[in-house]
Amino acid sequence: MATPTRRGSTPARLRVASILGVVAIVAMALACVLTARALTTASDRAQDSTGPVLVATQELFASIAEADAASAAVFLSGVDEDREQRRLYELALERSSAQVQEVSRLVDEDDTETHDALKAISTDIVTYSGLVESARVANAEGLLRGPDDLTAAIELVQTGIVPEVEIVTARTQGQLQEDADTGTNAIAISAVLALVCLAILVAGQVLLARRTNRILNLPLVVATALVVATLVVLLTSWSRQQDALDAAQRDGYDSIALTAEIQTTAFRYKTLESLALIAEADPAEQAELAIQLSAVPLDDPQLIEDARNGSAVGDGLLLQANRAADTTRELAATAEMLTRWDRYLTTSEGIQIALRSAGIGAAAEAAVGPGNADFNGFNTSVESVLLDNQTQFSDGLAQARSHLDWLLLLMVALPAAAVLFAFWGYQIRIREYRR
Repeated sequence: MATPTRRGSTPARLRVASILGVVAIVAMALACVLTARALTTASDRAQDSTGPVLVATQELFASIAEADAASAAVFLSGVDEDREQRRLYELALERSSAQVQEVSRLVDEDDTETHDALKAISTDIVTYSGLVESARVANAEGLLRGPDDLTAAIELVQTGIVPEVEIVTARTQGQLQEDADTGTNAIAISAVLALVCLAILVAGQVLLARRTNRILNLPLVVATALVVATLVVLLTSWSRQQDALDAAQRDGYDSIALTAEIQTTAFRYKTLESLALIAEADPAEQAELAIQLSAVPLDDPQLIEDARNGSAVGDGLLLQANRAADTTRELAATAEMLTRWDRYLTTSEGIQIALRSAGIGAAAEAAVGPGNADFNGFNTSVESVLLDNQTQFSDGLAQARSHLDWLLLLMVALPAAAVLFAFWGYQIRIREYRR
């Protein structure tokens, strides 16, 4: 019959050590599981909600700007209307409404500020389309209010829709940063608990070695290795997820935002070009927009060649996008943007010369014909770059999530195995004292 263990005896001390070890592992496991869940939830949100909302808001900027430019071009084409520009206007307006609905579906219901901004955008889009239609009818019937209605519509975009879209974008960018930062504190807590757990297990090894004159307890060694493995897996998965998120933002979203800025700036320039022929436009603003896009002449063949190699120098959004390109395909696409913008800018300067020398009729004919054709070619090249960046962004978010695929399961399985081995290791020695 086994003798009862006395308080302070070796079996009692081993039993206390085993309880401390098991409790420490369980506490670490709980922290690791909660951390894994937080990381997975944040990564899922970035992939399924935050990322798509950011892409959709940038597309909304472009759609509104395209509708703005196309509506002015339609008005400029007169009673017969340019059917292609009318089609582009209708498609852009339809896309913008669909994008607002998509963003509203993806945004958290508790985010009232974003939903309020989206409601305001929807209302303004309806008002905007009504003003454009009123200008269209007035233009067809020869009424004087046509230019005023169109100018009011364009002003509504600048003072109403664009600021509201910027609110949605800023809040969603903040959410993306929050998604990326989620789990940082939990990681630190899990690491501290893992180190405490390791200290307790090592102290248990020392206790066993002194009390039993055996250097190592193999099950306890395995338990210690499993705790180390838990910490390594957690830190490695988190680090890889963070690297993937950083790459998605740097190579994907930042480029999306830059390309969208290029697109909206160019559309604004096109709108001002049309307004100069319809009512009034600020030539200083138009010149400033051209400089924002490129502060250097783009008709130098060497500059285009350098752009294809990613070594072009100079200020402006177009060259900035070229230097940000990180693939051969993107380099070629951004170089094509430079070429097509230079082609359109040359045509635009010809329109301005025609307006000063030959009058509105000749200038309008040039704007409706080669002006629209060259601008549409430029916009097609911008869309190509934008599509590549969107793919990079979504792929980066998906890769970040993939680094967490097995994390939650491992945060349960590894500590559970560590508990079993630790308990087994202590029990082996405790039984020896009962014999």
